[in-house]
Amino acid sequence: LLVRLLATTMAADAPRLAATALARLANGHAQTQEAIVAEADAIPRLVAMVDLAAARRQSQEAIMPDSLPPGAATSTPLAPAALPAAAVTTSLATVAPSLAEPAMAGRMQEAASDALRRLLELGSARRALAACDGIRSMVRLLASTDAAARRHAEHALVLLAADGANRELIIRQLVDMLHGGKFSVEAREQAAGSLAQLATADAENCRSLVAADGLQPLLALLQETSSRAKEHALVALTALAKASPANQVAIAE
Repeated sequence: LLVRLLATTMAADAPRLAATALARLANGHAQTQEAIVAEADAIPRLVAMVDLAAARRQSQEAIMPDSLPPGAATSTPLAPAALPAAAVTTSLATVAPSLAEPAMAGRMQEAASDALRRLLELGSARRALAACDGIRSMVRLLASTDAAARRHAEHALVLLAADGANRELIIRQLVDMLHGGKFSVEAREQAAGSLAQLATADAENCRSLVAADGLQPLLALLQETSSRAKEHALVALTALAKASPANQVAIAE
């Protein structure tokens, strides 16, 4: 019933409330997670909610350009991803009316991303999210103005990277977010935090990070005014140095 409510027209706020309920039910309960993911449209609908809320916020901010934070423009590699037609059709008709205000869009993103990051503890959920191009959606969510949604996205990406097929795509997109001027300071902080978690978790992640040309952007973050960005960059660089003597030489140079 809750999965069906993600695409209901009964009430404007029903999809957000349904996503919030799913997140609470899925919290630490493997059987409940499996039951939710078994619903064929559950993951695509939650991803569609994240994307539609993001699109609505961008349209509202475009009307009020003065409210945009410096450097918040998105880049070509993170252009809106193509979602399954069924997921977009059902969600566009039902979620969009509930996003009349940017604040509502933020709450929608937060609820949907919270449900997703809890469900992604399951391998079947990770595969379903990757199949509907949800990895790009999670990376883009790091640039959200909603702090809770950014945290949920970071957690989700760490879980997704546990699957080797997702690792390189995630790391490449996170490295792209580190480049100054393309994204807000908050987005770069969150991307660096995700990379720090990935680098400290797995030697293979370190190899993928170096292969994605991530060393120089991380070193550049040490010159940022943001203390959080510096801290995350230092953690990632330390993990890279420990992973390989070659990395130590590259960092020292």
